Amino acid sequence: MAAHVQFVYQFLEMFFLAHGFCLFVNVFLLPETSRDVVFADIKRYLSMVERVLSAESYYVKSLAQSSILAVLNGEESDTNCPTEREHNAEFKALKAEISTLSELQSQVSGNITLAKKDVGWSTISGDDLDELLRHFRKLILPLRGMTVLMSIFRRLCERRGWAIFEDTVQTTDSSRSEKLPPEDDNYDKEEYREIFVDLSESVNDINAILGSALQHVSHALGLEENSILGLGSYLHRTMKKANIKDTEAQPGDPNFGQHFGAQIREFHLRRGFNLVKWLQRKGFVIDNTTEDILKAIHCLPIEKQDLAERNREQYFVILYMQNLFHGLSDAVLDLVRFSDRKSPIKPDARKSPVFPSQKRLAKFAKNFLSDGDTHNDPTESSRLTALPKGTSYKSTTSSGYQSQRHTLGNYLTTTSTVLGGHQSFFGFRVACAVLSIVIVGLLKDTQKWFFNQRCLWAAVFIPFSMAPSSGETISMFMFRMIGTAVAVGVAIINWYIVNGNPAGVIVFYFGFTFIENYFVIRYPQYMGVWKSSLITRAIITGYSLQSQFTHIPQPPATSNQHYPVYLIGPYRYACTAVGVFSAFIWTIFPSVVSARSLLRQKLADTFYILAIYYSCMHSTVSLWAANSQGDPSDKSSPGRILTKTRHKIFSHQVALLGAIRNHARFSRFEPSMNRDPHANLYEQIISEVDQVVSYMDLVIHAATSDQSATSWSQNLSNLFEATDFTSSSVTTLLSLLSASLHNSRPLPPGLKVPEPYQLTRQLQSVSKEILNLRHAGDPGYSALAVIEVTMSLINESLEKVLRCVKELVGEIHFGITEKEHLKLA
Repeated sequence: MAAHVQFVYQFLEMFFLAHGFCLFVNVFLLPETSRDVVFADIKRYLSMVERVLSAESYYVKSLAQSSILAVLNGEESDTNCPTEREHNAEFKALKAEISTLSELQSQVSGNITLAKKDVGWSTISGDDLDELLRHFRKLILPLRGMTVLMSIFRRLCERRGWAIFEDTVQTTDSSRSEKLPPEDDNYDKEEYREIFVDLSESVNDINAILGSALQHVSHALGLEENSILGLGSYLHRTMKKANIKDTEAQPGDPNFGQHFGAQIREFHLRRGFNLVKWLQRKGFVIDNTTEDILKAIHCLPIEKQDLAERNREQYFVILYMQNLFHGLSDAVLDLVRFSDRKSPIKPDARKSPVFPSQKRLAKFAKNFLSDGDTHNDPTESSRLTALPKGTSYKSTTSSGYQSQRHTLGNYLTTTSTVLGGHQSFFGFRVACAVLSIVIVGLLKDTQKWFFNQRCLWAAVFIPFSMAPSSGETISMFMFRMIGTAVAVGVAIINWYIVNGNPAGVIVFYFGFTFIENYFVIRYPQYMGVWKSSLITRAIITGYSLQSQFTHIPQPPATSNQHYPVYLIGPYRYACTAVGVFSAFIWTIFPSVVSARSLLRQKLADTFYILAIYYSCMHSTVSLWAANSQGDPSDKSSPGRILTKTRHKIFSHQVALLGAIRNHARFSRFEPSMNRDPHANLYEQIISEVDQVVSYMDLVIHAATSDQSATSWSQNLSNLFEATDFTSSSVTTLLSLLSASLHNSRPLPPGLKVPEPYQLTRQLQSVSKEILNLRHAGDPGYSALAVIEVTMSLINESLEKVLRCVKELVGEIHFGITEKEHLKLA
């Protein structure tokens, strides 16, 4: 007993000594706080925004030069049936850059949460970091909105029969075909080519202005070392094209914020230039020499302010891009003003100690002392009941004695709920897997052999290797075996390259550790592999050094048989293989928990959250159109409450999409007797759901970005009362898809996606004046165009999702067509 106590004491002593060394290095020797990590991420974020702006410029330019819009002669037009799928490398590059930017923003958001609990000496407090994150959220939505232009262009090309794209799930229904006669078709191609050429020039101009502003933000926040770093050859070229002279205020100058604000105001005054050129091509006579072009549009004669239905689509595309430019420039302007106000390098900057706020400390203490887990996984199905469901959701519990009885019943059923959950079942699997190895060491005849061959290491490795699904366990088996093999090889090289000399072993151990930890930071998604490799190498090297230093073949604590390095390494590898294999066996026994089943479960949860988010978006548009958002600074105002609700739902949605992608990746490792026919369907559903979430974000951004009270917005709110915008068909559809996937039951027959709500047609039926061209300069007018265009794209994505879900779960239908009868025969 005394030997065991002494062993535990030595173990704890080494444990706390190691943590003490880590604390000393991180705090005193090479200090790096969470705030330092956040500011490094912010610098990368600003650099990534520059890359996205550059990719957007090349993408719009590629649309203007696309061969799809080539004008054909009569014979070529008659035989113009696309047979090959179009490839757009610029769009793929833009999509990849925006995806990287979104991942980086998620990383910044998570690190800011930690930085707010840290201490520092700066002008930027924890609340300021929250404000900075809000500015980043306002910035990324217009950037992501540029990818919607590709969706608009793709829908146009497929409906007109101009092209079929390589990543198209299914061609557009023939009932929605909009093929035109050759003359009109060529005319429309030329019109769209001119629109994209004008947009390309506007994108180059705004990118030159925004590039210098982002450079100023990076300098003002003290993210540059000694001087202002260049933003790349692209921004220098665009700045030169935009005629930005050296005499003007440069990034980093004290008066740059005022200069940039003047540039943005000038851009807003001239932002109707593309619209003017388009109207002039349509035959409108407009004076484009005035300073405010939108004012010239406002002065059009009343009888010339109506557009044909065919031209309204082009008109809305131009307004959509103008709204993106407006939102993007305003977001960068707010970011510049914030950086100037909180700059730590300005002469009059007053730095002060930064501590966590009292509210944050109280919240931390409350979460720590509460019964619930503060790190609950938002992707768990049980967590979905905590999501807000609107003001119409009422609790069924009554007050008084019944309410207390209901609460007591909840506490009594907690035990059965916990023991019956999949978490407990997973814990039972882990315990069985460990016991299947340890039982060999508990038997008298095999106990000595068990410890001499280090079989206990296999039992230790099982909890690190088990995962909820078989696909994840198999992937861990492959990667951990590779990582352990590399660790064994490196440990043998580390020992015999210096012939076991302790000084040389320690020096090379330090070098190999340095190299391996580079991969820990570079590829954190494989953290389990790196940990197993580091631990294996540390145990082999440490065991050999201990035996050499003490000259004791058998360690006194365990009395295990001594092995040289070239044998202990393969033994460790064999024990790792046994432990990981045992983990896999107990993952598929007594019943298989596959990644595909978890993927379908998470998809069902995603549709459920998407239904709530769509309803929330619908209410946001209703508040905007009715001009009843209230004061944004008032916490009890409808707009403020709805904003808080949206953020909570959106965080769950993003977490679920990440979990779904992980399960889809792990499903590739699962063995199957034949190829899974639904693998592509899952990928298509994930892609379309991600697109729908992006579309909803754009609708919400358009409805909340500008809340200024104008005469047009007041007229809109008055007319909105006469329309019927209380549709819940899409919410019902998404709830049905969630229930069908969750229960693996076929869908009801004849289920269709409801037609998109044409708000503009409803408003025009009440008053034709509300959509006249004279209102094109109103921010709410362009926001209405964004909502109209994006809602139609949501409808088309939901149609693709419905087709894929029908292929997954089927449809209740007993009718047999002649073709199906021949197949059955």
